[in-house]
Formats: sequence, C-alpha cells, structure tokens
Amino acid sequence: MLHSKVGLIGFSGSGKSAVISKAALRGYKVVDTDLIISETEGSFPDSMLLDGKEKEFRKLEAVAVRTALSTDVDFIAFGGGVHSANPVFKEIVNSGVKLVFLKGSFDVVFQRAWDRPLFKKLGLAGYRKLFEEREPFYLKASEYIVDVDKKTLEDVFEEVEKIWNLTFR
Repeated sequence: MLHSKVGLIGFSGSGKSAVISKAALRGYKVVDTDLIISETEGSFPDSMLLDGKEKEFRKLEAVAVRTALSTDVDFIAFGGGVHSANPVFKEIVNSGVKLVFLKGSFDVVFQRAWDRPLFKKLGLAGYRKLFEEREPFYLKASEYIVDVDKKTLEDVFEEVEKIWNLTFR
C-alpha cells in the first residue's frame, strides 16, 4: 500500500511551495511537482508555458505527478493548473491523496505573484480571469479548504498539518 498523502492545490501564490518547504523543515517527506519538472528539465514550468510549450509541459507534468504519487511522501504540492487539459488529474483523484485547497483571495495571491512570468504575460485582467476560472475547480476537487488570507505561513502550515494528523494518524 502506498503512503498516505496530502496534496496541496491552489492558485499561483496561494503558498503551496512555501507550505511544502515548512513541512520539510519539520521532518515531513515532501515533493513539489513543479520542482520535479525543473530538476529534470532544467526549466521552470512558468518559462515553458510562456514559451508556448504548454503541450510539452503538460506531458512532463503528468510524469511528475505520477512520480509524486508513487513516492513515499507525506505532502505533495501540485502545480496550480494541474487540472487544465490534463487527464492525469483523474489519477490524482483515484490515488487516495487528500486534496487541500489553499484558498486565497485574488488580492492576496496577486500580492504574492505579481512578479511571476505568468502574471506578466496575462496582465491583471487575464490573471484575474484565470483565477476566477480555476477557483470553482479547486473548491470542487478539494476535501479540505484552508483559507490563507490574513494568516502567517506558520498558521497555514499548522492547519494543513492538523488535517494530515486527523486523516492519517
């Protein structure tokens, strides 16, 4: 049987990678699918998407997701668009990973992500549109929701850790 996992989903800037880093510092086994892609390809997901290589990126993302699902870890950070035109999401759902939506208001995620390549490409209106398109998916897909607004990283991590402990201990 595979190790029990919590998967973090949410929009760019919601804190998925930061929570994973905090979990690693606390001794949890973690993996970030965007980092898997970066390490194997030498290119960051944002760069690939901005270069018009979304089809290639989604194939790499599927491999990264499968790698993460088959790895003995406690927490997985999935890319913000893992569901977008990618059938691998069904594998995530069928894997038993407990999905936690790190939910932030647009203003909060914008403050954290305004300097990222995807924001620079889409602009404020495009970024807001993408945020609004994805939020219903995150709400529907997640078993748990952690609101990140007006909370420190420590507060958010503690809520996610509590979910892990209640679910798997």
